[in-house]
Amino acid sequence: MNEEKKAQFLNVYKKYKRVMHYVEETYKLTMNDVAILELIRHNCRNQNMLMQSFLKIATTEDERKVYLFMNDDNAEKYETLLDDIEAYVK
Repeated sequence: MNEEKKAQFLNVYKKYKRVMHYVEETYKLTMNDVAILELIRHNCRNQNMLMQSFLKIATTEDERKVYLFMNDDNAEKYETLLDDIEAYVK
């Protein structure tokens, strides 16, 4: 890999780290949280509900589920969050 390509990758990584730090500090969300919110918005807007299995940490008997509710008010807040992140990136 040449030096120009390395510098390009480093710049992309630094930009990603800045954005993720901003999201974590401002909204107390991780990239996984944002990805889950996007899945809810994209796939579950009509049904208003997403059920996702928790990771099984200790035993195979752990069958907990998490329910995330996406109503119109929450969808609007999420759109505002995305607009804010986009403005930060520019």
